[in-house]
Amino acid sequence: MKKLALLTALFFLLSGNAFAANQTIAATEEMVGSGHPTKTDTLNRLVLVDHNTDGTHKTLSLQNIVEDTTPQLGGNLDTNKKLILLNATLNDHEAEGRAVTGTAGEDLAQSDIVYKKLNGGAWKWYKYDANGTYKLILPSGIATAAITSGNSGIILLSGQMRDDTWALSPSADTAVTVYASGTAGGVTLTAPSTAGDEVIVVGLLVGGNTIQTAFGYAWVEK
Repeated sequence: MKKLALLTALFFLLSGNAFAANQTIAATEEMVGSGHPTKTDTLNRLVLVDHNTDGTHKTLSLQNIVEDTTPQLGGNLDTNKKLILLNATLNDHEAEGRAVTGTAGEDLAQSDIVYKKLNGGAWKWYKYDANGTYKLILPSGIATAAITSGNSGIILLSGQMRDDTWALSPSADTAVTVYASGTAGGVTLTAPSTAGDEVIVVGLLVGGNTIQTAFGYAWVEK
């Protein structure tokens, strides 16, 4: 009986049935579980698309960068000689551009003009005041949301932001330069003129209550 089984297996191998020339999966075969229609390239779809335990497709992890709210680069970003476009218009309290996560050294309101200084061994952000004690530490950002003292938030460094509470609405053909004001965290379209005030440009008005930032490292003292 054992000899017969051995001869049968040997015949099967020699006949080529065990190593048929075409062992590919037919397009009509259901090979990855329930819930699949007939596909023309089932094997490649299995390789490219992750599946649940019942064989159904999982939602693709990323269709475009908008779906990932915290994308990270694996290396330097090459823009391939292309531009990064900012929006022509923003809604109230929207911001876009280059930003950092920073710690507030005091309570910051949304849209405060802020500067950064070392305090107690840690770098923190504070409201800038054109006639304040630390007026010579120049402003370099805008708080994109309210941040309570000691907590972290997003600081816009370059780009643009809109805040309708700024109430910046110049008449036609007037200058649209935006200055840091003598009110902590505030902005104005009028250059400070009181003796001892710092005249510092923080940006340009490019739309309704929308500032395109232009933080620099030069100033004039009245």
